[in-house]
Amino acid sequence: MPQSIPDGRRRKGDSSRQQLVEAMIQAVARHGLPGATISVVAELAGVSRSLVNFHFKQKEQLLDSALDLALHTYQQSLATALAECETTPSARLAADIRHDIHFAATHPELLALWYASWSERHSLQQYRATTLASDRLYRMAYTTCFEQLLGDAEQARRCGMIVDSFIDGLWLDCHLDPDNFSVSEAEACAEILLQSLLHTPASGAHHAS
Repeated sequence: MPQSIPDGRRRKGDSSRQQLVEAMIQAVARHGLPGATISVVAELAGVSRSLVNFHFKQKEQLLDSALDLALHTYQQSLATALAECETTPSARLAADIRHDIHFAATHPELLALWYASWSERHSLQQYRATTLASDRLYRMAYTTCFEQLLGDAEQARRCGMIVDSFIDGLWLDCHLDPDNFSVSEAEACAEILLQSLLHTPASGAHHAS
């Protein structure tokens, strides 16, 4: 019985931290990174400033946790999408790109968090420390699929970079003009891009038989 008390407190503490991290994401989306102060986070979470300070001594700690949560949300969403598709390289490529298009349209608050983090030197360093390695793994996943399809490692690396840049561009477009962002149009563009990369390789690339 005594053990249940600290467990209960731990769960309550974890729940409070989660609530504050989600409030931080909303604060950045609404007010930008400079405007996402401890006071604003406390107000959005409906708690006292002292409670925020209890869990997070500095705003930078809140940002780190927000970036961690954003990455976890993306990872879980992508894993679900890939688990539901066929295992062929072409199917995984298409599913991955389709997922990222829908993710951008349904998570504008996370796009706002990431773009805000990239805009300032200190927050960019935090992003690089918490998220950049995972970004590189996603590009590598594209590259692996292309290498299996094209049989050319160098060409696959370039194709992976092209697709990664294409997704970055779509996300920026969605972030800047969400009301006019069209998922169906983005998917149609992605299909054209994939067809071009897979069926019209640059000089020196080879198709897999």
